[in-house]
Amino acid sequence: NPLVFRTSCTSNGISTLPYYETFSSTTNLGGSMFDVFVPCWTRLQSDWSHRAYVNTEDFGNNCLDFHYTPNCYTIATMPMFSPDVPVNSLMVNLNVRRQDLSSGPLELGAMVDPNDASTFETIATIPVSSTYVWENHTVYCNGYNGNGQYLAFRVNNGGNNSVIIDNVLVDLLPNCMPVSDITVTDISTNSCTLTWDAFSYESFYVYLTGASTVSRPMTCCR
Repeated sequence: NPLVFRTSCTSNGISTLPYYETFSSTTNLGGSMFDVFVPCWTRLQSDWSHRAYVNTEDFGNNCLDFHYTPNCYTIATMPMFSPDVPVNSLMVNLNVRRQDLSSGPLELGAMVDPNDASTFETIATIPVSSTYVWENHTVYCNGYNGNGQYLAFRVNNGGNNSVIIDNVLVDLLPNCMPVSDITVTDISTNSCTLTWDAFSYESFYVYLTGASTVSRPMTCCR
């Protein structure tokens, strides 16, 4: 029979970006389905019966399941990022779904020590608005000012159903940051007013207009 083994995770941290995790590669840390986890990630929980695990059965593809977290916390932490890649230079994109209105909230944070839950510092709470539907979210980490080099997800005092994540992508922040919360008011026949939230260091903006049937205005409009 072949001898199966896994090499150690890098001690210098992730330095090549983008980093992409689909949870397709797993390792079994025990004997049950709740012991299937992600190589080189770590997990913490205040109640062992409510730990994060890789769900390989219920959603058609592997995903990370923060299993039923009432009155406790569950943390899943990525491998360390290299000191040459500070957390506040990164952005994280992922797919999220929750199984009940009471599930969550899901937080993205940074940690100094992945084995010490008290070092978790929240960067953003990810607003999952639907149930049983995958939503795509992006978190920009430029506002983080701590010393942590580990990115982590936490579900804290969630309800009686799971929060699930998949297709986690970590990359450098773009040179031109997108705006958020765009609102259109004062609509008339030939004009409207646009407002948005922006990052503080932006000094000018470029916008494109096109017909409502256009899905990719960069290809056709000015």
